[in-house]
Amino acid sequence: MTMGVIRYKIWYDLWENKGRTLRVVAIIAIGAFAVGTVLGPKSLFSRM
Repeated sequence: MTMGVIRYKIWYDLWENKGRTLRVVAIIAIGAFAVGTVLGPKSLFSRM
C-alpha cells in the first residue's frame, strides 16, 4: 500500500463522514479547553 492510497482513504473517510469528523474535532477542542481551564488556575494558585 502506497502513501497515496492511504492518504486517499483517510481523505475519503473524513469527507464522507463530515458530521462525525466535526463532532470529533469539537470534542477534542472542548477537552483541550477543559484541561487548560483546570490546570491554568492550579498553576496560578500554586505560586501564591
